[in-house]
Amino acid sequence: MATYALAADYGASPMWEIRNDGTIGGSIPFDQFNLSDSLRKEVAAWAAEYDELERSDYEWRSAAAEEQWWQAGRRLAEHLNAKLRPTVVVEYRQPRPS
Repeated sequence: MATYALAADYGASPMWEIRNDGTIGGSIPFDQFNLSDSLRKEVAAWAAEYDELERSDYEWRSAAAEEQWWQAGRRLAEHLNAKLRPTVVVEYRQPRPS
């Protein structure tokens, strides 16, 4: 079973390889996974929202907006697991807002 992380990073695919030692490796293109167009678009939109922070000097509009984005990522990881298990496990590795 392969394990991947869902974690946004500027300009990268939000899917990352998790190595055997538990560390995160390189980002993995989405086309490697058998995902519906709608799920692929949802994940891409979630990642794009993170990329947009560059325009605001990396500041969220509010703590509530940051929390909503974080929760959306958690739900997306659950959807990815529902679609890809048992051959792939997706962990949500995005740091929680403070």
